[in-house]
Amino acid sequence: MIRTIRTFRVRVLLLMLAAASPPWVALAWFEMSGSGGTTADVLAGCALITLGILAIVWTRGATFLLGSMASVVATVRRMAHGDLSARSTMEQRHQDEIGKLASEVDRMAEALSLRDQALTETRDRAQAYLDIVGVMVLALNTKGNVALANRKTCEVLDCTPDAFASAVNWFDNWVPEDNRASARDMFAHILAGHDPAGTTHQGMVLTTRHERRLIAWHNTALKDTRGQIIGMLSAGDDITERVKVQAEKERLQAQLQQAQKMEALGQLTGGIAHDFNNILASVLGFAKLALRRHTPDPESPLASYLNEIIAAGERARDLVAKMLAFGRLRPKTAPSLIDPGPVVLEAAQMLAATIPSTIRIHTNVSESLPKVPCDPVALQQILMNLVINARDAVGGKGQILLGLRQRHAERLICTACLKPFSGSLVELTVADDGTGIAPDVLPRIFDPFFTTKEVGLGSGMGLSMVHGLVHQAGGHFVVESQPAIGTIFRVYLPTATGSAESAPSALPSERTAQRPQTPQGAGKGRDAGGRSGHVLLVDDDPGVLRLQESIFKAAHWQVTCFSNPVQALGAFQAAPDRFDAVISDQIMPDLTGTDMIRAMLALRPDLHAILCTGHSGGIDATLAGAMGIRHFFLKPVEPDALLAALAVPDASPGTHPPFTGTAPFQK
Repeated sequence: MIRTIRTFRVRVLLLMLAAASPPWVALAWFEMSGSGGTTADVLAGCALITLGILAIVWTRGATFLLGSMASVVATVRRMAHGDLSARSTMEQRHQDEIGKLASEVDRMAEALSLRDQALTETRDRAQAYLDIVGVMVLALNTKGNVALANRKTCEVLDCTPDAFASAVNWFDNWVPEDNRASARDMFAHILAGHDPAGTTHQGMVLTTRHERRLIAWHNTALKDTRGQIIGMLSAGDDITERVKVQAEKERLQAQLQQAQKMEALGQLTGGIAHDFNNILASVLGFAKLALRRHTPDPESPLASYLNEIIAAGERARDLVAKMLAFGRLRPKTAPSLIDPGPVVLEAAQMLAATIPSTIRIHTNVSESLPKVPCDPVALQQILMNLVINARDAVGGKGQILLGLRQRHAERLICTACLKPFSGSLVELTVADDGTGIAPDVLPRIFDPFFTTKEVGLGSGMGLSMVHGLVHQAGGHFVVESQPAIGTIFRVYLPTATGSAESAPSALPSERTAQRPQTPQGAGKGRDAGGRSGHVLLVDDDPGVLRLQESIFKAAHWQVTCFSNPVQALGAFQAAPDRFDAVISDQIMPDLTGTDMIRAMLALRPDLHAILCTGHSGGIDATLAGAMGIRHFFLKPVEPDALLAALAVPDASPGTHPPFTGTAPFQK
């Protein structure tokens, strides 16, 4: 019974499976039914049939599910690749779970698309805001790649926004190589969070045209929502032109200050020289008179003492002449044009004889140099002073190089006056391998009385005199020096531009004023030999006035003296024919010598007028001659020179030169 029930149950189960199975399953059922197999056999067959059914069901279900999910999967895959416009292609009639999933995916895609559009609009607005900002805005990620750059950044770097489209490293592409290390250090400092308030610094950037621009940066760290540093945000201002303008302003300010300083020093030294020349005129004049009149024995102690006084006075006179060369403002007269080559070679030969044999002098003078508007003696004085300085710097043993060549200079800066200069120039070089000049001393080397030599070894006026002579010739200096290596003085003189060339001028101390033709009857107060008469002496220095009075009285001249030019002019106007000659100082209170003499010549054009001065005061022999002044002297004046100037009043100009003891560079 039990076996019958069991067999029935198996058959029912198989019938149920057969009902839901294809025909071949039912066939298996009948075969098993008729075979009379055991229960185990039946169960095994049922299991196999079940597995087959499940396989068929799984295959059909998977096919259905995958077919239904293909559209959803494709949509999700496109969204993952950034295509937020992707949508599912399932028909709306599918309301099962797969259809609902596809619908949700489409809704998600729509929401992401709207959000992306909003983000794009926000980004575009932010970029527009950044583009109208007048400073550079730059964002870097932690690798130093550019994540954001505004329009101003592109303008400064001379590039397009596409230059930052890919991962471009800021430091490798836009920072000059010599600035890269410091820029990376600053970047690492920001990323490390050592300066949360940000940093401010100046740094160079390199444009696409390889032009360097100076940027003032303000940098701050970029952080995410968790407070982690994810990069650096920088705002930069291009200050290249501003710095250039400021540098030019400072240079002009320094140039103005230097010019004012040199002008003040020039006025000071000129004023000192004027007063000191009056003192020297008295000292030298009276000493020479005493030596001539009261010391018949030239070997006597008194003669020796007077000679020492005269020698010391002449040394002081030479020092004053250097002061005048520095501080004098020359009238603007046509300069002479000279060939600098022979002048430099001649001076080099003279210097070679005075330089110790342990110091070697090398000379390199180019041929066929253009002419320069400079006095030959002034050029020799320039060279001699520079070589003497080089000799002292070298010491007992070394080398000095003298060079002369033509050079085209482009915007050099004068070491003395700080002015820029350019053009076709003649370059005079004096170089040595001596001790050099310290950087803090270099700006002062042209100041009067400034010297680094020991006491008694230098007056501090050598380079000051050179400064005056070079600038009077329209030239400039460039001085290069390194301590313990040596110094190079380069003097740049302008070349002649006109075709007309004037002959080399005489020594400034040998110039005499050109005078007009003497009218008939002039000098009627003189004797037949023309060696005496009535002379009017005008000088505000009592010592000079007493000296001149003594000189002319000893020469049998009638003398009238005035220390006030206004009183002297009044006396002359009261009796113009009373005087045969007038000798006047130039710089005096109330009235200058030239103004006084001009008024006298208006009454007496034939008056023999002589002008003496301790400082040129803006006048020279040429201008004096144009006024009708017959002789022009710089103090101190040799007594015999004054007497000789009046001895033959009708002699042609230049017959009686001024005092030849005046330093050759004094005018």
